[in-house]
Amino acid sequence: MAEHWHFNWPTCAHPLFVDGASAILTVGCWAKQLATCRAMVSTMSGPRVLLYQDDSVQFSLWLFALLQAGKTVILPPNGLSETLAQAAHHADEQVLPDTAVPHSDDDDPLFDSPQLKGVDMSLPFSARIVFFTSGSSGQPKLVEKALWQLHTEIQVIQQTFAGLSAQQSMVVAATVPHQHIYGLLFRILWPFSQGWTLLHQTVHFAEQWLALNTQQHPVVLISSPAHLTRYDDVSKVKQWPAKFVAVFSSGGPLAMSDAVRFYQQSGLAITQIYGSTETGGIGYKQQLLAEHEAVWRSFAGMQIAQDEHGCLLLRSPYLAEPEWYVTTDLVTLHDAEQFSLGGRVDRIVKLAEKRLSLFEVENLCNSLSFVRQAVALIVPANTGATRAHLALVIELTETGQHMLVSLGKHAVNQQIKQALAARFETVLLPRRFRYVDQLPFNAQGKLPLQQLELLFL
Repeated sequence: MAEHWHFNWPTCAHPLFVDGASAILTVGCWAKQLATCRAMVSTMSGPRVLLYQDDSVQFSLWLFALLQAGKTVILPPNGLSETLAQAAHHADEQVLPDTAVPHSDDDDPLFDSPQLKGVDMSLPFSARIVFFTSGSSGQPKLVEKALWQLHTEIQVIQQTFAGLSAQQSMVVAATVPHQHIYGLLFRILWPFSQGWTLLHQTVHFAEQWLALNTQQHPVVLISSPAHLTRYDDVSKVKQWPAKFVAVFSSGGPLAMSDAVRFYQQSGLAITQIYGSTETGGIGYKQQLLAEHEAVWRSFAGMQIAQDEHGCLLLRSPYLAEPEWYVTTDLVTLHDAEQFSLGGRVDRIVKLAEKRLSLFEVENLCNSLSFVRQAVALIVPANTGATRAHLALVIELTETGQHMLVSLGKHAVNQQIKQALAARFETVLLPRRFRYVDQLPFNAQGKLPLQQLELLFL
């Protein structure tokens, strides 16, 4: 069995990173900087290194150099001071944005040569990376992965999306950071494994995304619901149908209406990825029609089952343990490979001594034409109310925003409550509403419970 993950590019002159249509870093230049970075890593004595670099070039260099040196790399979910302070407790050394690898030009004969010879582009399968789950509530926990697990998952991704994997030239753009498992796999490791080109900067605005039409090669966009739901009009993409060949979304549920609207306006079907930091990718789907919800299909090599509570069980080729892994996601199994999600079991709560599915409340709200996305939560009794009650945080569509202005908040509240009353008893109906311009997604596409609760304090 191989002990290393080998990365290969055709020549030193291959553009590894680009800004816009211009190459800013060739493979040869990156390899030379990697040698410099390895020398910097050799001075570190501690085995566990905290790595946070928001620049994708710097991140890739430090990641490779640290893993090649046998260090365990700890990836915090963001660069906020409190996050880094907490993560630092688990590390012996730190590599932060103020520590940069010096830029070098392709002026060395070795790196100017047509082929990469004598340059170590491999990573040991035994190397380890520690992720922090971004979880919606409570303190994030650490999840450690061996590199062989990530390599196995990349092989499954390449097999599943073989049409893309067959492309020799591709530009990969991303709206998501590389600090979590989805971003690391799809934005860094998959493109590196394929020998593709990476867009250096993170895409934040629709204008940046549309500007990708200047690329000479097909473009893949690695994104999340937090970004894709902001595109009110993506019809301009039809002007360059040959440029954009795939759009991926993960990090949280993408509303059916947003997936359908995106497909109708752009002609691109978003490929949604379902999984978690602990499990890696579990399944994928594309939502094309509004009439019925598309089912999920499990990735190759994945065995799925259901426990007595209705939760998804799985055996995965990239999980370290051979036993069934128990998730907290409720599912309906259609066959050995296809399933539908029914929300998280920890989102079934007791309210007034009755069971209530927050997922079901959200789905019903999201089916209303004037609601873009709703989030249901239980507000504790210690926030001004005598007992715990259901609350909704709602992002409206443009139509809904006009309704809010013309009819007033009370009238819109009543319309939502009337729709919910057809399914839920009166005692379970929401008592408090907050309408926001944008839901407070974090960089990982999650909605932190603490931020939502603050809206009701």
